[in-house]
Amino acid sequence: MKNLLSIAILSLINFYSCVSVRFPETIKVDITIPSDFDIDKMQILIDTLKGLNKKDQNKINGTFEFLLHKAEVKKEKNGVQQKGMTAPKRN
Repeated sequence: MKNLLSIAILSLINFYSCVSVRFPETIKVDITIPSDFDIDKMQILIDTLKGLNKKDQNKINGTFEFLLHKAEVKKEKNGVQQKGMTAPKRN
């Protein structure tokens, strides 16, 4: 009887210890690019991305949403500073 009870408890523990991982169906990516960068070039780069796992098998079924922004440019006395990015100051 003790063996049966211990086997039942072990089987329940094993049954409930299974882990299931689900990835989201939609992944949103927010990209900020420099103000002098061509957005068309960035869209070409994004179009070439593939959704594959580590071993290049089993395509990942999902949707990637990319939002492209140009960095805001704030003029200063010593040069141009881009908000959110580091740009060299020009004299």
